Amino acid sequence: MSDDNPFWDYSLRLYPHIETWCLQQQARGCNVNLLLLCCFVGSRGVVLSDDQLTHAKTCIEPWDTKVVVPLRTLRQALKARPLNGDSEAVRQAIAKAELLAEQQVQKQLYDWWRKESGTINATPEQAISDNLMLAGAEQITDFIVQQSTQSQS
Repeated sequence: MSDDNPFWDYSLRLYPHIETWCLQQQARGCNVNLLLLCCFVGSRGVVLSDDQLTHAKTCIEPWDTKVVVPLRTLRQALKARPLNGDSEAVRQAIAKAELLAEQQVQKQLYDWWRKESGTINATPEQAISDNLMLAGAEQITDFIVQQSTQSQS
């Protein structure tokens, strides 16, 4: 897979700062990659429409539900309840596969975004906040917005 994906690079810079918040949103049913996309395009001043967000979800749905979610579920199960033997090594291998699958989802989202593009129609701070609310995120603090804008390259 090509490493030429500014969205992936952005996510790698941003995620460590907002990981706890992302995992809280994921527990509520939000898709973290879509939240990161909301931040990425928002950091460029673009507010997504409801139709655009729906299309982005549709674009990644097959890969996300058939690959990412099963890998995540398996990794979390091994972490919560280790099996006899070297289950930690297996869990780490699954985590690496999950990260590659996440990268593929983000590639799909970035490819979609390059074709979709958008109009700069807000400040980055406002666009990030609006996009995250559209995606169903809660507890959007100034810290989340600030980290999202600072991660922009």
